[in-house]
Amino acid sequence: MKYVSIFALLFISAVLFSCKSEDDQPFNELVFIWDQTKCADPWGNGENKTNEETKTAVISYLEDEGVQVQNLDFDDKSNLDVYCEACSCGTGQRILVEVRSEDIEKMEDLGFYQ
Repeated sequence: MKYVSIFALLFISAVLFSCKSEDDQPFNELVFIWDQTKCADPWGNGENKTNEETKTAVISYLEDEGVQVQNLDFDDKSNLDVYCEACSCGTGQRILVEVRSEDIEKMEDLGFYQ
């Protein structure tokens, strides 16, 4: 009976520690998020552009605003409604931009969030 209890405890521990999601990753204060819209983003790039075209447009826009982009990536966790056709509706995609610490306030002023 003693071995069954130990085995059960080890099994439960293994299950609990193996269940990590992307949300468990450490918070990085230098990464900002933009929920991509169908056509209302300030860099003038609509939903029909590729990620590479969007990446180029976002980096150019931010550089024009005095922000130095360290890294830019995409994910599919946007909270904007994708089932409408208005320009301000979402594509389902978020743009993740890592910047220097000097640019945190500029990113907030431009409407990016953390």
